[in-house]
Amino acid sequence: MTRAGPGAGLLAGAPLIDRLMFGRPWRVRPAQAGPHTQGWQASRLTHMNADGLLLEGWLGAPLDQTPHTLVVYFGGRNEHVGWAPQWLSWLGPGWALACFNYRGFGRSAGQPAEGACVRDALELIAALCGRTGLPPERLALIGRSLGTCVAMQAAAHVQPAAIALVTPLASLVTRVRATVLLAPASPLVRGRFDSLAVAPLVRCPALVVLAARDLTVPHGQSLMLAERLSGLERVVRIPASHHLSVSRDVRTLGAVADFLNRAVGVDP
Repeated sequence: MTRAGPGAGLLAGAPLIDRLMFGRPWRVRPAQAGPHTQGWQASRLTHMNADGLLLEGWLGAPLDQTPHTLVVYFGGRNEHVGWAPQWLSWLGPGWALACFNYRGFGRSAGQPAEGACVRDALELIAALCGRTGLPPERLALIGRSLGTCVAMQAAAHVQPAAIALVTPLASLVTRVRATVLLAPASPLVRGRFDSLAVAPLVRCPALVVLAARDLTVPHGQSLMLAERLSGLERVVRIPASHHLSVSRDVRTLGAVADFLNRAVGVDP
């Protein structure tokens, strides 16, 4: 009988840790509609990725005009992104928005992991730009919490016109090590999601949004990343908000929409 090496237990537990890091969404949490409720519609999308896995997504687009800008949204832990096209009611005419559930989320097949999610993100951005006919300079990215890590990795590759980061992490492994209950599991975290490392490569205008009180992602982590962003325009703190509420707070939705319209040079 062959005895397993000391790292075997860590390797065996790694997929479970990935699942714990990404979580699992149980429902779609809606957001309040903005002032632009007419003139666009959302439709379901599916995409077969390079690994042969079917991913579930949505595309919101103008009804009677060609979109001038595409924004791609990356959700956080436990987040089903079916609500995200609602951003269009805040962004205004001419925008298209796409979002996809990570592997293993909703009806997306597979298991989530850092490398897989980043590959999917880059593949999806290329496919969406091809579908809409829009170049990277007409592309914007929004990330929330864990999704800010995916957005940062993607931005380092495609150089979008703008990026909005809601409660961003400096890196996933740093966050795990800073949590007493999770710190012992840090060697099992295969994906580091190191946004600090790629920050110098992200040169576009950036907005960082913080909750007033955030026990999940401490302000220090988010501000550490903000300091590394050469294109940082503003850090916004949303009063009377917390980590779970801030992304759907009307003040967040409005602030991100105003920033993106200014950054991409489009009047709302």
